[in-house]
Amino acid sequence: MTRVVLLALLIVVVALAAAWLGRHPGTVAVEWLGWRADTSVAMLAFAVALVTVLGALGYRFWRFLRHLPASIVEALRLRRRRRGYEALSSGMIAAAAGDAGEAGRQARRADALLRDVSATRLLRAEAARLSGDKATARRTYEEMTEAPETALIGLRGLLDQAEAAGDKAEALRLAEKAHRHHPKARGVAERLFQLQADTGQWAAADRTMAEAMRDRLFPASDARPWRAAVLVERSRLAEKDGEIEMALAFARDAQQLDADLVPAAVQHARLLGRQGKARRAQRLLEKIWPQHPHPEIAAAYGALFDGEGPLQRVKRYQRLLSFRPDHPEGHIALAEAALEAELWGEARAHLGQAADRQLTPRICRMLADLEEAEHANIAESRKWLERVAAAEPDSAWVCDSCGAVSAAWSARCAACGAFDSIGWRPPPRSAAVPARAAAASLPGPAQARQAG
Repeated sequence: MTRVVLLALLIVVVALAAAWLGRHPGTVAVEWLGWRADTSVAMLAFAVALVTVLGALGYRFWRFLRHLPASIVEALRLRRRRRGYEALSSGMIAAAAGDAGEAGRQARRADALLRDVSATRLLRAEAARLSGDKATARRTYEEMTEAPETALIGLRGLLDQAEAAGDKAEALRLAEKAHRHHPKARGVAERLFQLQADTGQWAAADRTMAEAMRDRLFPASDARPWRAAVLVERSRLAEKDGEIEMALAFARDAQQLDADLVPAAVQHARLLGRQGKARRAQRLLEKIWPQHPHPEIAAAYGALFDGEGPLQRVKRYQRLLSFRPDHPEGHIALAEAALEAELWGEARAHLGQAADRQLTPRICRMLADLEEAEHANIAESRKWLERVAAAEPDSAWVCDSCGAVSAAWSARCAACGAFDSIGWRPPPRSAAVPARAAAASLPGPAQARQAG
């Protein structure tokens, strides 16, 4: 808009000047080298303007000729660069489609057209990987680590190769190097943490996750349970080494991070019991029981008072049941104590209440033991044992990743290596036999995140 206004003003000024000169033509005489020229002022002004315009056009034409070679070179360079990026784009598409041959051809074409080789190294490495040329891929990834802008991509490529080859030591070294150079890269931190957990380096994994939580690299809903699982493993190792105070601190921190992680609560309570703080451990387990009535919490609860007589233990479990009277685990725990105390009627009553909710192999075996202990009724005992196969499987430690059933919880599945994948739930019927063995053993230190 401003330009239009200025142009209009210029036209007006020129028109007014022309009109004024038309009314006042005047005369101009020029003598030079014996020649004389007479003309009007208007004609002289026109001649000056014409010479000025022709001079400007000549100057611009001279500049055009002067810069023409450079312009031609720049146009060719841009055309070459455009074709290079077209080849790079086509190669990436081919690599994504798994076409190793086409990806390799486009990578070579991009290499020839683009001077910036860092832009083509990734495509060259991916083409080599797809074609199975591990040596070329590794060499290209190593070249990428030398340039700051591609160092992280190169390290991740080498890390993928090390993991594919099963070389966890090399993979861990590369992940640590990548993390040192890029401490706030979420993908790098996660890979490093997983490798540390896979190799049982729980202290290092704890440090990595603590730093990630400080930098908020992961959602708290993921980071807190992950670190809690690591802290439970650190607590177990510290206890094994005789560092009870340290083990207790780790277990306490784990429980604070993830209140739903039953392993942390049981480990915490058990270590408090070892330090002679049974009352405090009792309060801890009674507090968590209403939300997580887990059989191993019941086992840890009873272990706090191993020196008491059978009748006193029955009273303990009656108290525990009062915190969650609607859940079968409380009735089963009390029935076990009643069987030990030979209170047959109370044991039968609580087993009946548990069976009314869901008949499981564990309840069937306990009813079989009760028939044999109270009445020496082998036939009735055998009937209950025969119902074990048809009963719904007992909950057990089941890996969500591979479905393997474990006798005890751990932060890492022993079958598939998945981290934080073991939960307490009924296993598939195909895994019912090891699940029943796990449910029968119920070791005190083993726990899992309660499903409900």
